[in-house]
Amino acid sequence: MHKLLKDTGSFYLHCDPTMSHYLKVLCDMIFGIKNFRNEIIWHYNKWVAPAKVFQRNHDIILRYSKTDKFKYNTIKEITPNLQKKYKKGYLIGGGQGSQGLVVYNEYNEKES
Repeated sequence: MHKLLKDTGSFYLHCDPTMSHYLKVLCDMIFGIKNFRNEIIWHYNKWVAPAKVFQRNHDIILRYSKTDKFKYNTIKEITPNLQKKYKKGYLIGGGQGSQGLVVYNEYNEKES
């Protein structure tokens, strides 16, 4: 995958917790530690059953890029609960280098 990936591309690996730590080490060797971008925990509900271990109810998605020139497209979604909470739209928390919160209107356009 590393050879096939464009310099602007990202690689996502969806795995369960039994192998995620081994796969992360392997991906660190292939893509480089500096190209590790995110770890996403995919949680899902299961029924409760008596056991002597914690429930295994999540998967992991590891995200790597080939270089630091990767593309990342942000998707902004206005959820019904946020529409009710903020009449003009919703608030997005500031990220790296942000100067604060940004208010968006119901059409997902930045307000001045």
